[in-house]
Amino acid sequence: MNLLVINPSVDLYGSNRILANTLIFLQKEHKITLILPSDGPFKEFLEQKGVKVEVIIYSQLPIISRGMFSFSGMVELIQNYRQSKILLKTLQEKHAIDLVYVNTQSALFFLRICKNRVPNVLHVHEIVENPALVAKFINRKSLKWADKIIAVSEPVKGNLLKYAPVRFSYKVEVVLNGIEDVFGGEGRGLNNEGRSKIVITLIGRIKPEKGIWFFLDAIAALSDEVARRCIFNIVGSAAPNGESWVEKLRSDIEHHKFKENIKYTSFITDVSDIQKEADILVVPSLMRDPFPTTVLEAMAAGKPVIATNNGGAVQAISHGETGYLIAPGDIKQFAAYMEQLIENKDLRNSLGLNGRKTYASRFTMKEFEASFLKTFLTR
Repeated sequence: MNLLVINPSVDLYGSNRILANTLIFLQKEHKITLILPSDGPFKEFLEQKGVKVEVIIYSQLPIISRGMFSFSGMVELIQNYRQSKILLKTLQEKHAIDLVYVNTQSALFFLRICKNRVPNVLHVHEIVENPALVAKFINRKSLKWADKIIAVSEPVKGNLLKYAPVRFSYKVEVVLNGIEDVFGGEGRGLNNEGRSKIVITLIGRIKPEKGIWFFLDAIAALSDEVARRCIFNIVGSAAPNGESWVEKLRSDIEHHKFKENIKYTSFITDVSDIQKEADILVVPSLMRDPFPTTVLEAMAAGKPVIATNNGGAVQAISHGETGYLIAPGDIKQFAAYMEQLIENKDLRNSLGLNGRKTYASRFTMKEFEASFLKTFLTR
């Protein structure tokens, strides 16, 4: 089969890491043409992995963004839409495209271009809720224009169908993500023997919705004796046009009462060493994270994870067995679970080992490939 894959971003965060995994197994049986809006870390990552795809850099993809809600933005969107129709026709003639695979709702308008021209599949990694009118438009049009939708969790599916006619529900199937095992087998790096401090790490975009300041507040709620036994790592870069949040984070760390124990590192391509060095990994999103890849990475690394209970993490974490689920914004609860894990090495190792076993049984690449292909290739 000749596949055309549309991906509207080039970073190496969750949805793109899952797409990379998907391309690794799709390339075995299919010829793939991948459209990206620019060069960047994602393209380099695919090259490093030896993924065999033809990459076309095309900066005129009609992508949903805040900028489209202005006169000039709307004009640009219409122009890009028209140009992308020409692009699809050209690629159909050149490659005889059998199926278009659209990654994320940001590229929603490409589904409309495909309509009545070539079959398409939309992979939804996001939960769009606000503004309500925009969310209603995006979710309804996704269901109307897509021939099939793969949702990464039940909360994602539920959000899609929230405003949608029931007649479209047959299009949506849930396939939970899976990731490659880069941690070398059960038990590797669990104990981090010989180190005097407990390392607690958050990896994610630097913006309030990801719970960065929620984490800082929970650290501040710890006692001096407990907090000063730890190193708190925050690893991530700004979202597009969000550099001011990184500046604020640096300033807030500098003024934090435990500033000597808090370390900020800009995002790097391979975070596996950082994850292995951690004793505890936290994913405290205030937004409804669809199905955080960082949770799966924590479990694969055999580390206990604390995550919020408002999104897809509830389908991965078993509370009290592989980690803890907390309410968004509940500083006292967050600090209490951190303190339990800081104080009890046996508990950290027990939850981490349970998480590793859960990963091995449910979230490996083998499990993901089987589930994804069963859904992706069924018409």
